[in-house]
Amino acid sequence: SSGINAEYGHNLCNTMNSEGELESTDCSSSTKCKSPILVEYTGLDTAKYGCGSCTIGTEGITCVSCEANEDAPCNGAVSTGKTFKCFPYAFNTTTKAWEAGSEAGTCIANEDTSIACNKPGESADQDYVVPHSGCGPCTAEAISANTCVQCEEDSCNSAAALSFVILPLIAAFFNLV
Repeated sequence: SSGINAEYGHNLCNTMNSEGELESTDCSSSTKCKSPILVEYTGLDTAKYGCGSCTIGTEGITCVSCEANEDAPCNGAVSTGKTFKCFPYAFNTTTKAWEAGSEAGTCIANEDTSIACNKPGESADQDYVVPHSGCGPCTAEAISANTCVQCEEDSCNSAAALSFVILPLIAAFFNLV
């Protein structure tokens, strides 16, 4: 027997109770259970634990479904991942320059994902969109186009971190002149 018992009821799925805890629920009307997934650099999606399939177009993106059975819920607790900090960036239309936010935001990634932050590169114009508010790596295309710069440490994309690279270059330039 596969354990699926849609005809007679007793299929179990986890649902979220009012305290935010998972509890096993009889989902006799469904052969599927669903749960949210951790979206890299964004966090646990808002999809709900429950009976039934994921909403059309969300499977594998923000939600995952599994075959319900009578033994135990198949939609177990999803890891909330690890957290680290990266600075968001916004384009200042007065100064015509990108500026780091005053406080680093929290980034969430899978436990086995490397820490990465990003910020606008020298070629990023005001229409550039900073990926994931500064959390996560740049695409290869953005690195090649010099619209995105990435680093691999917690809070490494601050404006101060950039000055450690630029100031020695400026000093070297003036020593040549």
